[in-house]
Amino acid sequence: MRGVSRWWMVAWLAAGGGGPSEPLEETGRPDTDTDPPVEPPTGELPDPATVRLAGPCPMVRHHGGFTVTADETTTVVSGSVSDGVLPLSVLEEVGAEGDCVLLRRNLPHCDPPCEPSETCDFDGTCIPYPVQQDMGTVFVRGLVQPVQMEPWKPGFSYYELGLPHPAFEPDEPIVLNATGGVHGPFELYGVGVGPLEVLDEVWVLADGVDAKLHWTPLGGLGRSRIHVAIHIDLHGVTPVQLECSFADTGEGTVPGSLISQFIGFGVTGYPQASVRRHTVDSVDLGDGCVALEVAWRGKASVDVAGFHPCSHFEPDCPDGLTCNFDLEICE
Repeated sequence: MRGVSRWWMVAWLAAGGGGPSEPLEETGRPDTDTDPPVEPPTGELPDPATVRLAGPCPMVRHHGGFTVTADETTTVVSGSVSDGVLPLSVLEEVGAEGDCVLLRRNLPHCDPPCEPSETCDFDGTCIPYPVQQDMGTVFVRGLVQPVQMEPWKPGFSYYELGLPHPAFEPDEPIVLNATGGVHGPFELYGVGVGPLEVLDEVWVLADGVDAKLHWTPLGGLGRSRIHVAIHIDLHGVTPVQLECSFADTGEGTVPGSLISQFIGFGVTGYPQASVRRHTVDSVDLGDGCVALEVAWRGKASVDVAGFHPCSHFEPDCPDGLTCNFDLEICE
């Protein structure tokens, strides 16, 4: 059984808890019986070959956004937009080469600790915890079934679970319209993607050796990219993750020199990898940036050469090594 990372609890506490503690309102959709009906947007969808895909928001301005995500069994539309950036979510770039970067999660520290409605910033001061905002009615066109979402209370989260699967077709345009709320109307774009099949049984990271990753390319218009995220220091105090954004050609390379740097930051616990084929658009709304990702999640496994994870459930280690149960690694 794979181990479970525990560093997130440290991060959660350092950030000032789990967000603001406010009296909960009745859960469910807001009462819209007295609101005037919102007319769905009309007009032709844009050309998927040329529609704007501005890419992700900068982390320091990322207030949230929406995702249309498929996997083997389901397609889900969801999203939320906050009035600020959670400091803990802003990662520090500590290495970069080719299509890949190393990102370190740092832990802000405030003394005395922040109030429940606050979070700690990196300068040691307490700031208001970002609160999710009302974006009005949200429409998503270009799916096999149009979506209309109202925010759920409390928290102004949006989601639609009851969609046919898959809910989009490759190379078909997708448009999200938010009709009002805090920011007023805005529009985001996407292009449908197809299933992602990873061809490597296990991605092996070896010190100083280039790692080649393989998948079945989508073809077509070529608007999609492959996003890879790898974690190998699951119990580190300030863990570093490897992220790559590859052109969707069927092969991507993680440079061996970057792998050496990655391993040098520490290896603990059971390595984890995630991979998805996606398109991303974003728009700046003045005080922050909001994004739309259309994605298909694939499956990937990763190992680090020369390191052997272990746990109370899998305590066996190679001869001469014993399991450090706290770090879940044979030493």
